[in-house]
Amino acid sequence: MSEHIVSSYDEEIKELQGQVVSMGGLVEKIWIDAIESVTTASDEMALKVIDADKHIDNIELEIYTKAMRLLALRSPVASDLRTVVAAMRMATNLERLGDHAKNVARREKLINPDEHKEVIILLLRMYEMSLSALQQAIDAYRSPNLETAETIRANDAGIDELFNSTLAIVLKLMEPNNPPLQTEALASLLFVAKSLERMGDMTTNIAEIIIFQETGAFPTEERVRGGQVGLMESQQSRQ
Repeated sequence: MSEHIVSSYDEEIKELQGQVVSMGGLVEKIWIDAIESVTTASDEMALKVIDADKHIDNIELEIYTKAMRLLALRSPVASDLRTVVAAMRMATNLERLGDHAKNVARREKLINPDEHKEVIILLLRMYEMSLSALQQAIDAYRSPNLETAETIRANDAGIDELFNSTLAIVLKLMEPNNPPLQTEALASLLFVAKSLERMGDMTTNIAEIIIFQETGAFPTEERVRGGQVGLMESQQSRQ
């Protein structure tokens, strides 16, 4: 294989990875805007999030197209093959993260940030932990870092615990005689909490993709789960 062909191939691999990193940056931003829309009751910000999600969807398709072209024309092997497969799996998880942010923004109209402040505080703590983990994961993908990826896996239980605390408070507030708008608001707050919990799970997926890319194998040990979340998922997996 000529030096020119090798150079072109390397550039295509780097371009693919660069596009994944750029997509990750957009997903970080869409989550920042989604939570801002909820905490400030901003219709304008919510619409911005919904529009941005379409762009993220398009980038996923571009990444898949480039990856499939590399697989078809370059027939990568070993670490290069893992890099291409990892890019595709990264794009899938990032696209899903964008979907969750969009769905959170769509709940903005149903939530009054001046009410249920105890719940809002917990949601913001979940958000800060989840966003920090996502930012670390994108950095660990940009400059492969197995230690960071393993730490992200271990820390996901903390997000689960916060979700459990939020769930307990919201369930206590849900009364049969609540006005319909109150019930809708509480349900929406719980929806946001679950979306943030899923954000943590998908970020952990990303960490495991990084481990696969660098080692050739996904982690075999079960993830550490937090309280009721882990119990519920464990029960569902047996059914």
